[in-house]
Amino acid sequence: MSKTLTPEELRKVQLLELKVLKEIKRVCTKHDIKYFLTGGTLIGAVRHKGFIPWDDDIDIAMMRSDYDRFIEIAPKELGSEFSLLAIQHDSKIGTFFSKVVLNGTTYRNIQQPDDAKNFGFLVDVLPYDNIYDNKLLAKLYFCWLNFCVVLYSMKNGYHNGTTKFKRFVAEAMKICFFWVPKEWLRKTIINYPYRLNKKKTNTRAYLSGRYGIPREMRSAYLFGEYTELPFEDDSFMVLKEYHAFLTELFGDYMKLPPVEQQVTHQVAELDFGKY
Repeated sequence: MSKTLTPEELRKVQLLELKVLKEIKRVCTKHDIKYFLTGGTLIGAVRHKGFIPWDDDIDIAMMRSDYDRFIEIAPKELGSEFSLLAIQHDSKIGTFFSKVVLNGTTYRNIQQPDDAKNFGFLVDVLPYDNIYDNKLLAKLYFCWLNFCVVLYSMKNGYHNGTTKFKRFVAEAMKICFFWVPKEWLRKTIINYPYRLNKKKTNTRAYLSGRYGIPREMRSAYLFGEYTELPFEDDSFMVLKEYHAFLTELFGDYMKLPPVEQQVTHQVAELDFGKY
């Protein structure tokens, strides 16, 4: 069962997630780790100078080398209010990407495990990796990883799929492949990206992206330089070629979507804790 956030709750969620983002910025600045706003968060920075009014999450990304440094450094450098959740450190995390969470809060959507009390207000941290330039090879590469990710997350209690059909397929996968060891899946997911990161390609991708291939494929030149854009009461790193990045992914990103698409995630559990 899910709930709809009131405008006051949504704004409070946004501000607490902004608090997490500022902590990530502090750690990354201290250790010269490059990151960049991505997805709806980047659109918000460009189009609204802050959150998209109905958005309830923050996404940032890093190239794999910076991402690896971040998940190694963050557990030691984050302030006591924050924690890093990453599959590399915790076998209960069923996502390819990592999360920085505000401790003592709960913000669980309907796809996360029912007992996931550590899913509070957070920022998603997405790694970008090399991928094949050939679209067919890229699609096969992408699909195999995401088969492993979905199966692993199902074994960890996640409720995959945004439609009844997709949920049915995910549950069927869990039943049909019950015999695949969970730890084997975890190691596969962690190690898989390095196959191509050791090779030279002209294309990058977030390998667990919701839009699939070829839409998730980005030209390597886009990741060459960084700048900053205002976001709410601060400024954060973005790709210097953010316009090309967003256009490749979303098309005319400055145009508002239809009103029926201006919705938040489906929230299953909400607790602001001491905040």
